[in-house]
Amino acid sequence: MTSSSIIKDIESICATGLASVAYYYFDFKDTGKQDRRGLLSSLLTQLCTRSHHGYDILSNLYEAHENGSEQPSEVDLIQCLR
Repeated sequence: MTSSSIIKDIESICATGLASVAYYYFDFKDTGKQDRRGLLSSLLTQLCTRSHHGYDILSNLYEAHENGSEQPSEVDLIQCLR
């Protein structure tokens, strides 16, 4: 089964409201897209824009870090995903 087939299967589950999907591609030509922070930030942004609850979680993280003037740790980002 190819990755595009898997993605189509997952998207059909998403259409039922039972799941969400987010995409991230590690780009080895772009050093900014080679680390966990980039991955975690991208996934959080994508998932939180699809959910009121997710948006609230991300807003709380933003406020807890001086309204964006401080960077959250990777542990904080992982906790938000959970």
